[in-house]
Amino acid sequence: MTRTPIGRYHGSITAITQQLERSIRELPVKEMVALHERLIATIHETEETEGLDPVFQQEIKRRLYAIESGSAKGVDAFLALEKM
Repeated sequence: MTRTPIGRYHGSITAITQQLERSIRELPVKEMVALHERLIATIHETEETEGLDPVFQQEIKRRLYAIESGSAKGVDAFLALEKM
């Protein structure tokens, strides 16, 4: 299985994940945001977060709380990454 390095926290991804990413990029923005929120909630709920860096775990919790409380507005992740 070939893995490609990505991002600071993300380790590497497989070819299947790359295909998923390409498919997600074709979704309307509202669907991408909805999917993003579901994935973040899933990460927050899963026991696998125990293996993540504690700083990243806290960041996930902080961002999830901000979105759920309405104090933060979601931004399209792909647009944000393009600006970096």
